[in-house]
Amino acid sequence: MISPIDNILWSSELVTGNAQFIEIGSTIFGSTIYVVSQVRADNTFAVFKSEPAPPQPGPGFKFDIKATYTFPTVDGKNNTSFDPVVTYNPVVQKIYIVGTQDNPDGVNIDVLSFIYDVATDTLGTPITLVSASYIRDSYDVCSLAGGSSTHFVAVAMTTPSEIWQTPTVSDVTNVNIAVNS
Repeated sequence: MISPIDNILWSSELVTGNAQFIEIGSTIFGSTIYVVSQVRADNTFAVFKSEPAPPQPGPGFKFDIKATYTFPTVDGKNNTSFDPVVTYNPVVQKIYIVGTQDNPDGVNIDVLSFIYDVATDTLGTPITLVSASYIRDSYDVCSLAGGSSTHFVAVAMTTPSEIWQTPTVSDVTNVNIAVNS
């Protein structure tokens, strides 16, 4: 499908997922719409930002590409789905993006996390959160309330492979107190 905000074909949303959008700001003339695309025909996803156009026609009438990420090819094939989910944290002015890519092993699917900085319009490098044989089409991201700069990711998967390193655990065998007050 050709989206009115893009000139590159996207993967079919009925088969492999959709894009996500988020509106930042509180009024029609003071808000900005960001769209994170599905995998595009050139094996990328893009972050689009609406141009403000007050007073008419308003945000969402025209979009500019602000950042792209190129997925690695696996056995010469493009990534099959990204299917992003997004959340915005106004405390740090960042959009947190979570989506999937094909793992280089050709069997597993990776869940990736990206941070998009709204203030500088820059996309950070991906962090692989987990790799699994099957992601059950269930993952989401949210920003924690109360002015926190923390975000939370939940993923439902089968046969996960650990990506991050587990800290070493040791027994405490001796404690010394230098000052007793």
